[in-house]
Amino acid sequence: MKTLIALISVCMVLVACDDPPPPLETPRQDLQTISGSVVFRERIGLTSDARLEITLLDVTGPDRPAEKIATAVSDNPGQSPIDFSLEYDAGLIDEQHRYEVSARVFDRDRLILVSETAKAVLTDGAGSEIVLYAIRVSQSQ
Repeated sequence: MKTLIALISVCMVLVACDDPPPPLETPRQDLQTISGSVVFRERIGLTSDARLEITLLDVTGPDRPAEKIATAVSDNPGQSPIDFSLEYDAGLIDEQHRYEVSARVFDRDRLILVSETAKAVLTDGAGSEIVLYAIRVSQSQ
């Protein structure tokens, strides 16, 4: 019995001294940046409750829904023009696909401005620096 207790004690000491397992490896992201500014088409001042959302979408083909690649959110972004920076994983970009960036501005949870048109970026000769023009969302929407 004493031998069994001694053996269990030795095993417990050895387990306690064992190195912890290495963390699971996550795929390395190759982060790149799209930068630009959002300009309001109308004179409108934002409150301190405003939030700007910039979204990068894969919009390849009409037969499939747009896929969100990255989003940047800025609380209380200031006034027009608003500079932004959107990081995305370059490993998710396929040179054969089309990508667009759009902007939305909220006041609390109410959508008040949207980009007039989404801007092409990254592929097919489009760059990574853009200007988005935002228009007011009508009150009936």
